[in-house]
Amino acid sequence: MMGGRMWLESVPGEGSTFHFTVLLESSTDEPQIPDNELEGRKLLVVVPNDFAREAIAQYANEWRINLTTAATGEGARQRLNEHKEFDLILVDLTLDDEDSLDLIQEIQTHQTHREAKTILLTSRRHKVDPGLLLTLGVAGTLLKPLRRSRLHQILLNAITGDLPAPKSVEPSNAAIHRSLRILVAEDNPINQRVATLQLNQLGHKVELCDDGQSVLDTDISRFDMILMDCQMPNIDGLEATRTIRQREQAIPGQQYIYIIAMTANTQEDDRNACLEAGMDDFISKPVQLKELESALNKPLGLEPEPDPANPSTVLLDESQLDQFRVKDNDDMLRELVFMYLSETDGQIGSLQTQQDPDSVARIAHQLKGSSANLGARQLADAFSRLEAMANLGDLGGTGELMEEIQGTFDRTRVKLNALLDQ
Repeated sequence: MMGGRMWLESVPGEGSTFHFTVLLESSTDEPQIPDNELEGRKLLVVVPNDFAREAIAQYANEWRINLTTAATGEGARQRLNEHKEFDLILVDLTLDDEDSLDLIQEIQTHQTHREAKTILLTSRRHKVDPGLLLTLGVAGTLLKPLRRSRLHQILLNAITGDLPAPKSVEPSNAAIHRSLRILVAEDNPINQRVATLQLNQLGHKVELCDDGQSVLDTDISRFDMILMDCQMPNIDGLEATRTIRQREQAIPGQQYIYIIAMTANTQEDDRNACLEAGMDDFISKPVQLKELESALNKPLGLEPEPDPANPSTVLLDESQLDQFRVKDNDDMLRELVFMYLSETDGQIGSLQTQQDPDSVARIAHQLKGSSANLGARQLADAFSRLEAMANLGDLGGTGELMEEIQGTFDRTRVKLNALLDQ
């Protein structure tokens, strides 16, 4: 049926070996990078790591770039003083023998090389003030580990200056601007419903995808923005965003889509990862209505009033639920609470019998997000601790924590039902 064949090899007393062959086409999920766009360009690479230099050399040979390499700042100066004019210079932030920013400043003031486009190779552990990079004239940054498609993209952008510009809308008519078509990529049903209610309340139209692959299979040209969850099954939000940006670069005239990350991880490294992947902005989970409105309005040139400080941790933060009431109508809130209680009750039952740490971490992560969205702050905190323990592969000490989760959920359920009965 698939153009191949199957056969069996068996030896008595030893066992059997099954074989099969199939004919498959090459994957076309990732756009092919044209080979001639950088042909003939002169690139100087200043990177101390031998493996990284070798990888770049292979890519440069494939793209027919004229490559010169150096492992140190001193070696780079020797290459620069050979009077060869470079189009592109890639400098590692962590040189062994000197400050790479000093070297970049020398390049920018060098009579022969000041027109070269300089790119800084960085890592998540080493941060550089964006204002300083702008002052130094750095054309772009590239995050380690090196990826072939990202390297090609940043080199091409530096040469052409053809950086994708976010969709812009004239901010003269706020009512029209706020009626946006938004694609929400989120795998948690509770969070999907919360996002839909929040966006509808702001007057926006919503469609849902439950993983990154679904986003990539969708015609995103129909949307103004994407709200992208970072942690999803199959293809996560970061990888989906990278693929979208690659497609935009590979297809002439492809419209740029504005992408906002939704992440429960608030560490600076996690947020930097979102931006490096090609996302334009990020908001923290649980998503607050004011913060969401601000993020949506930012590319439109509209800024709402800042959100007040978050309340301290309580059993149930009732102010979180106010956003789901429309003109004193509790129908939407009632629907959401019933959905949350039913889903959470079933998933807690699954956690009590689950022995696989990865599965426990995945379920706890989902419950952490949906609980926070409903204002169940103590429960969200307990699920966060359970997720952390499961990520360490330690389920031995979760018995007491599960008892705490069950008790906290029971009290939260009573308070939510009482709130709806008022």
